[in-house]
Order: sequence, then C-alpha cells, then structure tokens
Amino acid sequence: MKSDIKEIGSDLTDAAPNGTELSRLVTAAVINQKFRDLLLSDPKLALAAGYKGEVFRLTPEEYYLILSIRATSVADFARQLTGNRNGHGNGYAHNGHANGISGRHVNLREG
Repeated sequence: MKSDIKEIGSDLTDAAPNGTELSRLVTAAVINQKFRDLLLSDPKLALAAGYKGEVFRLTPEEYYLILSIRATSVADFARQLTGNRNGHGNGYAHNGHANGISGRHVNLREG
C-alpha cells in the first residue's frame, strides 16, 4: 500500500494533530460540491488534488481509512469516518495502526 502514496507524488511529513485534517477534509466536502463529488467518487484523486491549493496532512492511517470508505453522501462519509476511527470499521484503522506503518505521516500533493 505504500505504493499508493508514491503513485500520487506524496511526501512523508508531520501530520496535523488530533484529526484536524480530517475535520478540514469533511468541511471542504460540505462547502464545495465539486470537491465533495470527487471525494465520494474518487477519494484517492481528491486527496491528491487537495482543496483550493492546500494539501491535507494526513497520517497513513487516515489516508488508508479515507480510501476504504464507500459513501454516497457527506453524512454517510462522516458516519463511516467516525465509526472507523473509533475501531468499528473495516479493519483499516484498528488499534491506531494501519498496515504496520504508524509513526509516519503523509503530506498529499500532486507532483
């Protein structure tokens, strides 16, 4: 799965604390229909594109969690995001780790 990060030209960097970037991501989806449609249809591309020139500084766990979500609305996306972060999801985010790559962070940007 590390190849997913490299495919979109991502750099590893420090992520924002306490899920701040996930809040920014959901907020962007709520206020901008174009970003919302892209996030729901192609989350990988939405993360790579960012929002209005800004990137989402996600941990690898957050990145793979977002890619695992299949939603048809922002409300459903947020519900799954919250459920998965609390350990009630599909296995991508359990015990705070995803695929054994915890401790590193992903800065998603095109390049």
